Amino acid sequence: MKINGVFAQLAGILSLVAVNVVAQNQTDSYETHYERWHVFLSANPILTEPMWFSGGRSVEMDGVLKAMQSNKMEMAIFLCDKLASQPFDGVAYPRIRSPADKHQYRDFHLLRWIAGIDLIAADDKPVIEQDLGANMARFMATFREEWRAGVYKDPVGKIREILALPTHQTTRDKVDFLKLMGIRRYGLFGLPELIRQIRQHNSKPAFAAYLIISGHRELYAQYINQAEAMFPTVETKLTHVRATFDTMKSRGPEKAEIERRIEAALAE
Repeated sequence: MKINGVFAQLAGILSLVAVNVVAQNQTDSYETHYERWHVFLSANPILTEPMWFSGGRSVEMDGVLKAMQSNKMEMAIFLCDKLASQPFDGVAYPRIRSPADKHQYRDFHLLRWIAGIDLIAADDKPVIEQDLGANMARFMATFREEWRAGVYKDPVGKIREILALPTHQTTRDKVDFLKLMGIRRYGLFGLPELIRQIRQHNSKPAFAAYLIISGHRELYAQYINQAEAMFPTVETKLTHVRATFDTMKSRGPEKAEIERRIEAALAE
């Protein structure tokens, strides 16, 4: 009996070690994708922001972009952990010249592309009139604080508070994209509550936020100007969400907590 107990304990330890090794290997692969992306862009400074995420530049770059998207949720968590823990000295926008500034500026765009988290634009005035450097410093500071405090694990209160504002209580055909910026700062991690708002209120702002957060940029640009005609019912909206979520699911053996929460919201 004692021998069986020892073997059972040993099996448990080995299983735990195996899980930790797999997790570490996955983290290492995300770090590799992240570094390779930065190295490629540093070697090709002529490329501007829209080109940072478009294919056809090189086989290597295409592979990196595909790898990051194929494990979108895990990559998002890795990137958030990284940006919340590493030093941030601000970005000298628009005069981005030093390698450190360029690296950090690219991180903001990668965070928006992978996690749907926008820490660049505010909601108080047209973007062209905003001090984007000041925005990035302010929103990154808030992001780091809230990520460490666990707010992003379930920002339901933040999302509800924003959607309760008078600017979102409308039946108009258009959605004010600037007023979505507060929601977009929570990216993929706000999707469970956006899904509930769509289900309960057929919310146009919630659906618009979902579209841009999940990467449907062209459809988002159309929807914010034709919200009454496009996806008019709750079910048409949720059908689109389900189809998108199917492409975002984990490819590894473990599901991220955010994935489980999105599944639960869709099943309610």
